[in-house]
Amino acid sequence: MNRSYRDGFAITAQMLNAARSGINKTGIMQRAALNFEQLQRYIGKLHNCGLLGYNENTIIYQTTPKGFDYLSLYTKTQGIEEEVKTIKAELQKLLSPDENKPKDEAKELPMVTEE
Repeated sequence: MNRSYRDGFAITAQMLNAARSGINKTGIMQRAALNFEQLQRYIGKLHNCGLLGYNENTIIYQTTPKGFDYLSLYTKTQGIEEEVKTIKAELQKLLSPDENKPKDEAKELPMVTEE
């Protein structure tokens, strides 16, 4: 798992993914690659928001229907972010000098100033 910087949206998604079928706190912490402080900070918030359910009898957390809605939207954002990266790479290529262009055409154009 990539342990580089993750924002709160990513951490939330990883926790909800871990709890899809029901899991205890330690399992969420391990599967979402969290330390105890992060786990404590997020688990209460997700429960209070209705994204994560908790069964006191079994001590198990489980992703709620609202949590699955979150995961669906989060997955859509990941696709959009990848598309943006691809488009930016294409834009960068357009900003690069054209290697196939003859040298005399590749000369810089004079600056035009507005009067």
